Amino acid sequence: MGEQSALLTLKLDTAEPIELGDFVGAFTSLANEFERYVSDTYPGTKADPRMYVREVRSGCVEADMITGLVAAAGAVVTHMDQILILEDFVRRWGSRMTALITNKIPDGELNTTAQLNDYYKATEAIASDPIASHKLTAAVFEKRVKA
Repeated sequence: MGEQSALLTLKLDTAEPIELGDFVGAFTSLANEFERYVSDTYPGTKADPRMYVREVRSGCVEADMITGLVAAAGAVVTHMDQILILEDFVRRWGSRMTALITNKIPDGELNTTAQLNDYYKATEAIASDPIASHKLTAAVFEKRVKA
């Protein structure tokens, strides 16, 4: 996965098996929404998200999303900018999931069919499992220099 210093991790915990299309949809919808978020929120910045399965075990799947963030003219997005972008995205993702679950969607949120479809696909893998969970986290890695 290279020298990526910041990434998103999506963890699905289920008791029931996940249908393969729902499994793929959970991860591709996250990548779609991240691309949309970066494009809308940070003009001149482009995301090229790629998903990598980190771990698969009975009842749990973890995948990392490498963001591929690049600023205008091909400049690399700074480490601090990556942290702020990922932190804001995780907060936004969580608030939108909560809004959908409680059916209290604020005006101006989730206006397009593409957005609603992506959030639908994000939850399909856990929707029919009463004890399933979906957790999105941001991780930042720093190089440590020995003194």
